[in-house]
Amino acid sequence: MNQIYYVLISILTIALNRISDSPVTYDVTYIGQTKLSNQFGGEFSLICNDVSSIFKNISIPKDDEIIDDGSLNIQVKSGDPDGYAIYRNINENVIESKFYIGKKSNSCIIKDSIPLIKWKIFRETKEVSGIKVTKAFCKFGGREYDVWFAPSIGIQHGPFYFSGLPGLILEVKSRDNKINIVFKTIKKTSNYNKITSLSSTLKIQCVSHSEYIKMRDKIREKIKIDVAARGGKFEVSQDDWQIYKGYL
Repeated sequence: MNQIYYVLISILTIALNRISDSPVTYDVTYIGQTKLSNQFGGEFSLICNDVSSIFKNISIPKDDEIIDDGSLNIQVKSGDPDGYAIYRNINENVIESKFYIGKKSNSCIIKDSIPLIKWKIFRETKEVSGIKVTKAFCKFGGREYDVWFAPSIGIQHGPFYFSGLPGLILEVKSRDNKINIVFKTIKKTSNYNKITSLSSTLKIQCVSHSEYIKMRDKIREKIKIDVAARGGKFEVSQDDWQIYKGYL
C-alpha cells in the first residue's frame, strides 16, 4: 500500500514540476482593418511566450473564393489552410512565413532572420481593455507606424512582423491609414506546445528569402513567355498590397 502511495506522490510531483516549468503562454486575438490584400484583414490569433510565437489569420477561407456580387465586379478572396502563418523564435533569431511561389499549388516557407525594427518609445500611455499600454513609433517595410505595447506583459511579440518592444504589442496603426490592427482578447493558455516552427510541421519546401525571389522571378518569366506566345501580355501588379513592401 505504501509503495502505491509513494508511486502516486512521485507521479503527481513530476506532473506539477512539468506544469511549473511550462512557459507562461498567452493566446491573443486581434481585429485587422486594412486597405491591402484581404489576408491582412479579419481576425487573427497570436499564441506566444517569452521565446516564440505563432501568428495566423483565423478568419480567411482555407481556399481562394470567387466573389460575384452580381454587378460583373468579380473578386478573388485569398485563402490559405494555415492562415498565412508566421512563426518567430527570438532565441534562434528566426522568422518563418507561409506563402506561395507564383501559384497556390507551389506553397513554401520563407525562413529568414527576424527584422530589426528601430523603435522610438514615448512617455504617452493609455488603457486598452483595462491594460496600461505605452506608445511607440517605427518606420518599417516602407511605412510609418504608431503602436501601443503593454510593459506589464513581458512578451516581445506582436502581430505580423512587429516585435522587439519590452512588452506585448496590442495595437498597430500605419500613418497612411492602410493598416489598423486592434486588440480584442487575451488569456493565459496551456497551448504552448502549439508554438512549433512551420518547417517542422508543414510538409512544404523551406527556402531563404533570396531563394524565394529567384524562384518567383523564374516562374514569372515562364508565365510571361507563355502568355506572349498566345499573343497576350503579362505584367506583375505593383499595387500597394502588403505590409512588408517589396518583400514578397
